[in-house]
This record gives sequence, structure tokens and C-alpha cells, in this order.
Amino acid sequence: ASDPCPFPASFLSPEFWDEAREFWNLRMALKLIYEKRRGDQSPFAPYIAVLPPVFTTPLCFSDDEVEELQWPPLVEDVNIERNYFAHEWSRLCNAMQDPPSKEELFWALSCAGTRSFTADFGGEGEDGELMCPIADMVNHDYRAKPAFRWNPESGQFELFAPVPYRRGEQVCISYGDVNNEHLLHYYGFIPAVNGFDHFTVKEQDLFVALPQVPLASLVPLMARTSLFVLQRVACVDGLQAPRKQLFRTS
Repeated sequence: ASDPCPFPASFLSPEFWDEAREFWNLRMALKLIYEKRRGDQSPFAPYIAVLPPVFTTPLCFSDDEVEELQWPPLVEDVNIERNYFAHEWSRLCNAMQDPPSKEELFWALSCAGTRSFTADFGGEGEDGELMCPIADMVNHDYRAKPAFRWNPESGQFELFAPVPYRRGEQVCISYGDVNNEHLLHYYGFIPAVNGFDHFTVKEQDLFVALPQVPLASLVPLMARTSLFVLQRVACVDGLQAPRKQLFRTS
């Protein structure tokens, strides 16, 4: 059974809310827009007031800026995301009496995408997403230990220190075991060091990049070891693979 629409019909049609049930970030964005429009009457007004007014995520890039990413898989994924939410914005124009501008929707989507946490709320249901003031200001470090959790006894989302910290030392959390492409796409930054960085190479691209390797010998080579193939790929077009690089095919 679908959950009921939390908004009055004057804000959003219940049908659209139900159709968006598979896209938590779109639902979260709509909640942000609703509470933002309530102004001081919203209990979340102090939190909304300190949210970034602009974002550097590719979702908010211009077409020219997207092309400057210069990595075809990332450009493709970003364009798919931008086109999808542009389509959803056009549908919102028919589902709302006072629809947001495209820029307002993309701002809310960026808030949801960059500042939400996934938490296990207990019970037999699936994990859910939430936004939490203060906790969403903590920076990323791939080496950080898990440092946030949902406490079912207190009904609170908690940020805690899993290891001792010195006074004045920065407390970080991990945004996940993800590569630089993911961090740039969904958070708008690339860290100086990332032990989980990797890049994806499609098989057909690999064959083009390594024309001197006989096709019959390439498949068992890929199955036996990834390091040698990765080193060959890493030198194509001057692209240098970082240390501890992973190799994936699709």
C-alpha cells in the first residue's frame, strides 16, 4: 500500500506523490520546497535558512559545463539525470497549482542528494532517508569509520565518534566506499586522496584501446589478472590510474 500524500491538495496532487514513490530524492525535494514556502511557520525554517543557496553538483551545471567533464560515462549519467528531472519538473507544472521553477526544484534535489543519510529505522521495512541538521555539515574521508546511526530507543538520529579525537581535530564521516566519479556526480567534489577510486571500462572500449593484443588472448588475461590490463589502459591518452585502482567491466 502506498503512503498518503503529506501535503494539501492545493500544493500537490496525491497522484503525483504516489507515482514518485520510487524516487525518494524527488519526494524529499518536494518536502523541502513545501517547508521553505511555509517560511517562519515551518518548524524547519532555521535549518532551511542555513542550507546552501547554490550547488556545484553536475545536476546544476549548464550544458557546456557538463561537456567540460570530458569523461563520457559521467557525461552520459549526468545527462540522463538532468533530462529525467527536467521531465519530472514539466509534470509538476501540471500537478501543482503553484509549481516551482526548474532552478528551485534542482536546488531542492541537490539538497536532498548531497545532505541526506540512509538509516535503518528498525522493524521489517526497508531503510529510509533523512536530512539531519549539523550532521550534514560533516566532511567526507574514505578512511572514516561509521559514525552515524538511528537510535530506535530515543527515536533520534545520532552522530557519534567511533574513535578518539583530539581537541581541534576535524571529525569526518565516510560518504561510502565510492569512486571519484560518484563523489563528483552526486556531491560536487573530488578528494585529493581516495582509496576506493576506480574507473569503469566497457569491453568494447577496451578492445579498441588495445588493438595490439589478440582478442583470443585478451579474455583469459582479464580473467587471470586485472593489474596488467589496468596498466595498459592507464596509459591510454595519458590517463594515469591511481594506486589501488580497481578494474571493472560491463
